[in-house]
Amino acid sequence: MGVSEDSIVGTDQAREAFWNKVKSFYDEAQEANPGVLKKRTRAMLDGRLRRISTQIMKWSSCMEVASRRKRSGMSEDDVIADARKLYKPGKFALEHAWNIMKNYEKWKIAISPYANESYESTPSRVSDNNGSDSSGKRVRLEGEEYSTPISLDDESMATKRPEGVKAAKRNRGKKKVDGSTSGVDSNNQDEINKRLKMITQTTAREHDIQQRRPEVDEARIQLHRERMEFTERREARMKKESDFNALQQLLNQTHLPPELEDYKQELL
Repeated sequence: MGVSEDSIVGTDQAREAFWNKVKSFYDEAQEANPGVLKKRTRAMLDGRLRRISTQIMKWSSCMEVASRRKRSGMSEDDVIADARKLYKPGKFALEHAWNIMKNYEKWKIAISPYANESYESTPSRVSDNNGSDSSGKRVRLEGEEYSTPISLDDESMATKRPEGVKAAKRNRGKKKVDGSTSGVDSNNQDEINKRLKMITQTTAREHDIQQRRPEVDEARIQLHRERMEFTERREARMKKESDFNALQQLLNQTHLPPELEDYKQELL
């Protein structure tokens, strides 16, 4: 992660240079901890990183979906438990790696439309299920490489922009010129009626969006599953290519150390 997140070169480096740096860092760590880390070739490091990345990507997607389904009263442990149910196949066993990698931009969970962070007070939002106050959740579905933006925002739901100070003074001056108190009262009543009608329409639209939320959740979960399947197929193909290249390198060498000989037999 330190190589790919380098603030100077970032990802603007050739593949050969990138993996040479990774191999150099790993060799230093292996020499310092020979009892914990075993010797690995560059091809072995490449293959291992791909396997870890695949599982982390799947887990990241599961966490993203679980975060979007988070409801009031749910703790972070509840979200993780929900993500474990979504994660397939088997059990996710790389939480130690996730706890490190999630702090980097590539692995950060996208802001979810139903997470607590999205509670704000604007008219074009879906009301809170508990109905505890007038604030709502803005339907804002954002994502990175593992989610597709879906928007339920309706521009027609926005309420009329409040009258500015200058406009209010101009309107007040016009009313004084008219000199009609009844006219002023009538204008105020018309404005109140318009606002009440707008509030009623907005509430109806918010209710409609609230009713559609389960459909949106199901669609996102299905999309998440399809992307996981696509990722699995892509990573399987890339792993085969990586293993083939590693095997070719090992077959061209003689007098391999025991660990590399075992790795060659595994590839065969």
